[in-house]
Amino acid sequence: MARDSSTNQPAAVPWRECVQCVARSDVGLRRANNQDAFSVFPASSEEVWKQRGHLVLVADGMGAHAAGELASKLAVDTIPLTFHKLRTQTIPAALKSAVSDANRIIHGRGKANPEFEGMGTTIAGVLVCPQGAYVANVGDSRVYRLRGNKLEQLSFDHSLAWEVRAAGQVAAASSIPSNIITRSLGPGPDVEVDLEGPFKVIPGDIFLACSDGLSGQVSDEELGAVLCSLPLNEAMDLLVNMANIRGGPDNITAVACRIAENYVEATEDEPDKIEKKEPTGFIAGMHPMVLLALVLSLTALAVCWAWGRPLYTAIAALAGLIATLAAFLRFQPSGQAIMPSRQTRRSPYGSWICEPTEQLASGIATCFDQVKDSAVDGEDVVTDVAAKQEKLAQEAVKKEDWRAALNAHGRAVNDAMDQLRQQGIRGVI
Repeated sequence: MARDSSTNQPAAVPWRECVQCVARSDVGLRRANNQDAFSVFPASSEEVWKQRGHLVLVADGMGAHAAGELASKLAVDTIPLTFHKLRTQTIPAALKSAVSDANRIIHGRGKANPEFEGMGTTIAGVLVCPQGAYVANVGDSRVYRLRGNKLEQLSFDHSLAWEVRAAGQVAAASSIPSNIITRSLGPGPDVEVDLEGPFKVIPGDIFLACSDGLSGQVSDEELGAVLCSLPLNEAMDLLVNMANIRGGPDNITAVACRIAENYVEATEDEPDKIEKKEPTGFIAGMHPMVLLALVLSLTALAVCWAWGRPLYTAIAALAGLIATLAAFLRFQPSGQAIMPSRQTRRSPYGSWICEPTEQLASGIATCFDQVKDSAVDGEDVVTDVAAKQEKLAQEAVKKEDWRAALNAHGRAVNDAMDQLRQQGIRGVI
């Protein structure tokens, strides 16, 4: 083993230590079991680091009984193993194949057991390697990148609300529940996997993969402000605590990866590029036979109209409609979208400046007040540690140092929540 000659201690291994990962998973306050799952799969050697990097995954399972729990576990177990087996493929191809393989396995298990039929899971993953960062996702679990005080969402939510908004119907999207997803692993034998990247990686970047149990309760601005203000372990504790304090209606899972100062990007080889489709639009998304039926129908309609024969025009319109519908049902693959392809859009899908502000610090202070009010039987959750942090927060507020105020309020929340858990209290009102 290599040793530092000045200290006679084992020398640091840059490839192993260039990414710091912190994971949290919590059942929440309203669910009986945790159907989320995660995986942190680091490279096992320098050679593997160069070829495959470090992979983290978050999955949010869906299904009755233990189906969702099984689906999410199958996803986070299968994807890393399959990905590392496909050494001859490029990173994007191997990652996409690994997710598709997980989908087939989950679908097969669902078909084989009536209790698991229809089970599914979302998946959101980040791969960090010398060539940059790649993002893979299916469903509405998310991947963010924090650089400085700027938070960007790198994944596209496969939810009905997001798809309608992407089609330009912003007003209609606002009335659609956010939890209706349009894509997941398991329900069908095949699935379309979104791949993004490679994104440039610089020291100090933080990549966050999380289930909607976190992103649904903590705003994007709060996510960024907490991550850029507190040490990563404390920040992740605080984010989970905030989601629980605000009701914890779902399981909460998140994995954060901070890029260390000794990260060195590749300079010799070009990164594996993900092929992007050209903008397709409504027409190009159709099967050729559907398109042919539509063109012939419109041609017949135009000829009849030009002849000035209203009856024939009506008959041609009806016949064309029937022919096009029949071709669609016969040739268009089930579940294939005929709206513009997902690949025509580009990351990031959201961007927020997350500098700590008075409003954000006040929001975390409110969380602390809610925790204090949840103590029962006269037991106090405000320890000396929490009281000291609250005093520091009040001093910071007087100086309008919102970052220090946010930090102190956050540490007080974490300590008080620890005390609340020791009292056996799950709910926070």
